[in-house]
Amino acid sequence: MVKQKIVICANSSWNLLNFRSGLIRALIASGYDVVALAPRDASTANVERLGCRFVELPMSPTGKGVFSNLRLLLRFFLVLRHERPDWFLGFTIKPNIFGSLAARLCGTRHINNITGLGSVFSERTMLTRLTIILYTFALAKSSCVFFQNSEDLNLFTNEGILKNRLADLLPGSGVDLEHFHNHQIDAKSAINEANRTLSFILVSRMLRDKGVVEFYEAARSLLDSGLKAEFRLLGPIAEGREGVPLATIQKWQDEGVVTYLGETDDVRPFVLASDCVVLPTFYREGVPRALIEAAAMGRPLIATDVAGCREIVIDKKNGYLCAPRSADDLAAKMQLFIDQSKKNKEQMGRSSRAMVEQSFDEKFVINKYLDRVVAGSENI
Repeated sequence: MVKQKIVICANSSWNLLNFRSGLIRALIASGYDVVALAPRDASTANVERLGCRFVELPMSPTGKGVFSNLRLLLRFFLVLRHERPDWFLGFTIKPNIFGSLAARLCGTRHINNITGLGSVFSERTMLTRLTIILYTFALAKSSCVFFQNSEDLNLFTNEGILKNRLADLLPGSGVDLEHFHNHQIDAKSAINEANRTLSFILVSRMLRDKGVVEFYEAARSLLDSGLKAEFRLLGPIAEGREGVPLATIQKWQDEGVVTYLGETDDVRPFVLASDCVVLPTFYREGVPRALIEAAAMGRPLIATDVAGCREIVIDKKNGYLCAPRSADDLAAKMQLFIDQSKKNKEQMGRSSRAMVEQSFDEKFVINKYLDRVVAGSENI
């Protein structure tokens, strides 16, 4: 029997490796021929080691030019016409729009995952209206469109972008509960270490929309007030206007406000060495993976009161929600965390882990995809 072929696509190999490796392995284990479609980057070799075949597709995640996007649509069409897959699984904005449009042209069944709406939906602009039109056409023939939070799902259905029957909800990208575990915390909790400076960490690309500047400003405010704490940044430098330049971050570090840890393939030791994980994002997240991973490792969280973050941070239970774009409110919530007793901090960490075990297990996500693919294949 010929294996069914599935093309799985995101805007970077790094994205596929970090967010979709469990799904890729599960699809291969279930007997599917899996093709990973993405731009080539430093993570490509590790994607290939998952057991799938990699096909390079050049793609700028931020390019908005008409002609560059038409070229991207043509690239998608040529790849899908050549590969003739049974399914196209799209993640991130451009694969969801241009990959799905190409799948429609090729008669390929497709499943989409709206991993967040980014900055396009933050304000109502001409670009927002154009994006709505593109999504409406691209998703019209989708077999299913997964959303990572209910607010994004409701926006798409209320705006008439998508019919209710096509929409389904996932617990973010899910997380491997064995890989991101709190065994280490059970043995030796960072919170329990005596005579150690309290520490906060922000794990993200160094983007303004992720609240990196607000994190620095809040840290500076707290340090100026006499607080003794460490504030750490972990993640790659982002290029373009949206990114915070390395020179700026080095200046912050020279001031003694933050410590920049660079980027890593394994965030676990850095998260475990910190008391609280902070993400003051005002980017339209699905459910931030950094927060899910930190919660799985039993860490209290502080994040902005926005769609996506509200799914994983329950205010005053496993952390605190702060106002978007407000360094003052972020500093206040950090101070509130600092003022909690050791017992309360530890309880917040346990609540984080319990929430992930109950609602964010990666197996939930994988099983929903397998169910949709099997059901769709039976209805041919």
